[in-house]
Parts: sequence; C-alpha cells; structure tokens
Amino acid sequence: MNLKLRIFLAIICAFVLLALTQLITGAGGYIDWFFGSKYTIESVNITQNLNDDGSLYVHEVIKVRMRKDFRGLYRYIPTSRYVQLDDINLWVDEVDDADIKFTRMTDTSFEAQVWFKPNHAEITAEGQEYTLHVTYLAKGVIETSADCSQLFRQYWSDGWDAPVKHLNVVYTFPDELIPERIYTHPKAKVKQDGNTVTIEKSSLPPYNYAETRFFYEEAHTLPYSAENTGLSEGEVEEIEGYYTSELIKKRVIPPVVYICFIICIWLLFKFLGKEPEIEYKGVYEREIPTKDSPDVVNSIVKNLTKKVDRDGFASVILNLYRKDYIAFTAENQDGFDHEKNRIYFLTKDPDKEKDLSASERYLYNFLKGYSYDNTLSFKVLEAKVGESDTDALMFKRGFGRYQDMVVKEAKKRKFFSSNGYILSILTGIIMIIISFILNFYIVTFPTGEMVAESIVYFALFIFTASVLFFLPKEIFGKWTKKGLTYYQKWKNFENFVDDISMIKNYPPESVEIWEDYLVYATALGCADTVMDSLKHVIPEEKWGEMSEHTSFYNRYDTRFTYLMNSALRSANFRITQSNTRVILDILWIVMKVASSASGGGRGGSGGIGKGSSSGGGGAL
Repeated sequence: MNLKLRIFLAIICAFVLLALTQLITGAGGYIDWFFGSKYTIESVNITQNLNDDGSLYVHEVIKVRMRKDFRGLYRYIPTSRYVQLDDINLWVDEVDDADIKFTRMTDTSFEAQVWFKPNHAEITAEGQEYTLHVTYLAKGVIETSADCSQLFRQYWSDGWDAPVKHLNVVYTFPDELIPERIYTHPKAKVKQDGNTVTIEKSSLPPYNYAETRFFYEEAHTLPYSAENTGLSEGEVEEIEGYYTSELIKKRVIPPVVYICFIICIWLLFKFLGKEPEIEYKGVYEREIPTKDSPDVVNSIVKNLTKKVDRDGFASVILNLYRKDYIAFTAENQDGFDHEKNRIYFLTKDPDKEKDLSASERYLYNFLKGYSYDNTLSFKVLEAKVGESDTDALMFKRGFGRYQDMVVKEAKKRKFFSSNGYILSILTGIIMIIISFILNFYIVTFPTGEMVAESIVYFALFIFTASVLFFLPKEIFGKWTKKGLTYYQKWKNFENFVDDISMIKNYPPESVEIWEDYLVYATALGCADTVMDSLKHVIPEEKWGEMSEHTSFYNRYDTRFTYLMNSALRSANFRITQSNTRVILDILWIVMKVASSASGGGRGGSGGIGKGSSSGGGGAL
C-alpha cells in the first residue's frame, strides 16, 4: 500500500470517526436542528430600554425562514431570578389575522402560541419568511444590594432549537444608570456610545444562550428594582475572572497539547525511526538473495516482521507444489469451481526429506489433518468450521500457530526494531483519548461559544492519530544494519522481477529458476508481473514440455488462497456469533440497572449562565 493511499485512508478514517462522534454528541445541537427543527433563524434584533423607575421595555424582532411544514410560531419566558412581566404582546408582520393563544400567563412567566390559520391548518414549507414581534415590560431586572447593583439578563436563552445567523441587541440607559462595567457571556462585539450599548453576535448554535451583566459600583434603589442581599462586587469579580481565565485556558491548552504531541512524534522518528547507514548499495538482485522459506521472507520484507499474509500463504502452497509434496486438481482449469478445486497430498514425507522449514512442515501437516483420503476440499473445510464452534476455534487457533511460528522465526533474527512503531501507535491512541477529554473539557464551558473550536481541535487530533495508525511500520520502526541489508537485497530482487523489461532482457536460465522466481515473487506480492514476463518468454505449450509443474502457469495458488480465506472467514463468523451471544447475555444483565438525578437553584450575584432567562420559542 503506497503512502498516498495510506494518507487517504487516514483521512477517511478520521472523517468517519469525527462524523460518528458528532452524531453521538449532537454536534452542538446542529444534528437535532437539522433533523427535527422546522425553521431557521435568519436574524434577531432586540431593543431593551431601561426606564428611570428600573423597569425594562423589551422589543424582540425575530425573523425566521420555514424549512418544514408548520402551523405557526410560539414564544415563552419562564420564571427566573427576580423578574416580573407585564404588558405582553405578540404579532407577526406577514399574518394579519393570526390566532394568538396564551397557554400560560403569570406575573413572572408566559407561554404564547401564534397560529397562522384560523383552523390551525398545516402550511407547506416553501422557504417562507416570517417576522415575529414580542414586546413586554420586565420589572425586577435591576438587582440591588447594600453597595452595588447589576442588570444581569439573558438576551437570548437556550430554549430555541435552531441556530441564530445574526443577533443584534441595543440597550439604552437613563443618564444616571449608565453601567460602569459590561460583561458578556459568550464574548461578543460590544460598542458603547453614551447611554447606548450595542451588542453583536455573528452566530449562535441551537440550545445556547447569550447574556450580559451590566454592573454598577453603587447601589441604585428604584421603584422596580429587586433586593438581592447576596450580590457583592467581590463575588462578581471572582465569577467574571474565573470566566475569563477559563476561556483563555481553553483556547491555549488544546494547541499547546497538540504541539507537544507533534514534538513527541518528531522525536520518535528522529531517535527510533531513522535508518542506519549500510555498505550495501545494490540496485538489482537477479539471484534469490537468501535461502529462507518464502513465508519468512513475506513476514520480514513485506510485513516488517508481522504475521504472514495471504501472499505468504500462497507462496508456501506453491513451494509445496514445486517440491512435490502436493498436487492440484486437474479438473476445471479454465474456470473457478469451489467444489472441484482440491489439494492432493502426495507420498513424499517432509519429516524424512528435511527440505522444508519448520513453518512449512507445520502448515503441510495442519492442512493434511483436514484432508480425507489425502484430498483436501476447501468447500468441505469451510462447511465444517462454519457449523461447529469447536471446529471453528480449533481451525483458527491452528492457523494462528502457523502464523506465530513464522513471526517468531522472523523476529528471532532481530532485523527490525518495532519500538518506535509501537510507541507511535500508543501515541495515536493517547491522542484519541486526549481529543475526547479536550472536547469534553471545551464544550463543558458554561457557554456554547467554543463548540466550533472543539470540533476543529477534535478533527485535528483524530486526523493526526489516524495518520499514525496508517503510516508504514518502517516510518517509526528501525532496521538494524544487518536487517536493512537483508531487506534491501530482497527489495532489489523484487525490483528486478517486478521490472518486465529487466526480466525479459535477463531471463532465468532454467525452468527451476523460473519456479523459484514465482514462489518468492508471490511472497513479495509481485507474482503477476513475473507471470506476465514468463508468458512473454515461454509459451504455455513449451512450459508443459519443460516442467512437470504445469499449474504454475495457471496460478493455482491464488485459487487456494481465496478458498483458505473463505474458510477462515467462515470460522471467524462462527466464533463471532458465539461471542456475540455471550456479550448480549452480559448486556442483558447489566441493563437491568439504571439511575437518574436532577437539580437547580437561584440567587446571589449569579454565575455564568444564570442571568434572568429570556426563554425560548420555535415553530408549531
């Protein structure tokens, strides 16, 4: 697998993981809005005029665009802090005879429905725009203690299930009630001109609030102010200082942590992944570089001392055939028939001949153990392991022992150190864990202003970790001098047999060498090129005259590799079914236990997100 493909797969993996995570977490409310909400909020313009008596006149102009079938709009404000409501009015510019119903009305709260049709009939959404006006008089918004006062109010609350594209709030104050300090949560663009304060927010996610604290360093006792004995300047400074420091930390910590990971990755490569200098400088190798069995070559060269793959298995099957331990069925040579493709075990005994490696002997005996009358049918084998948990487990374990034998032999040479590679994988795992922790840390901030940043950092961490997982083992792994020489010789042999022009110009001198080439080219994953070269040099009829192993010409090894994989898949499926049953039984027991909790409160100076609520609304 080339590096570009690995990077592409890393991007796909990161994208899928990010998408799944956002689906699970709701993507800051946007998933719920996309699938459930009937509208979008194009703009919100609010004027809030503070009167001399401490009452606050509010006029909201909310422009919405309909995206799903609807019947009307609704608006509500719950009881919060010390606020009392009076003179509540609602209307929609585009609907003259709207049916307005107040389903709840108290001196501290209300809930109103605005039905667009007299019979509350459903209206087909065609992108219509409506402008909802809400006006009311709020009393008790000025909170006063012995030595200070505040107006602490949410101009937009978390009761809306749609994002706001643009929000503009204009406050006007009497000359004697101009605030000394202004705090906003989340941070917003604030402009003060005399007794007018304008607050702009370019966007706000669904289910999020925005609030402002206007603080007065002196107590203002007014006709409609509320007494709040818990309010103090020191507590306000502590709350707002905490908010600012947390905001700074949550903006600084993620990039610092990411940079630390990048430095660690660079150090891993520098000290554990940089290859040593070797004397060998060859370009091509025409001869088989070493006398190792093809599965060991597959493990060391193609898989960097990891488990032998399907090419390694196929190369051993070819080697057994080349050395006359097995034969392939002569039936159905022009097509592929699952039933008719079999392996025949010949009379030659590997324990007496001593011309096979330990792993090759084991694989021979392992496969022969599933034969009947010295004939192995992979269709029968697949059915056998697919019907019994015990047979499936025994087959998988048996083949696993073969793979472990090859890996043990490959690692015994101490050609390749995987320490850097293992540490890179661990780094990737830690990055993913840290990304979830940071994501939770950022989004649990009292306001939703950092949802976008959390997604960006999460994506960055996930992508980097995915790249680490998909990078070739040799990037952070390290060859010894002897190992690198071994690897380069075999890669140069691969370059030779994989170069059609070279192998045509310098063809092997005998059929036996061609067979060797095919065995080891299969182990290295480039047998198709050698086969093409062979067909250009020796016609099939000529090969049949020169070699006793005519099946080399038909690449029968690929058929049996496919059949072996089918048997392994069948065994794995059977084992997975069995394990799934066990897991479901455990989950059934665990899911019997459930718990829940809830709580709330009010009072004091008011922490972040505790300003008097402006409620919410939506579409009917």
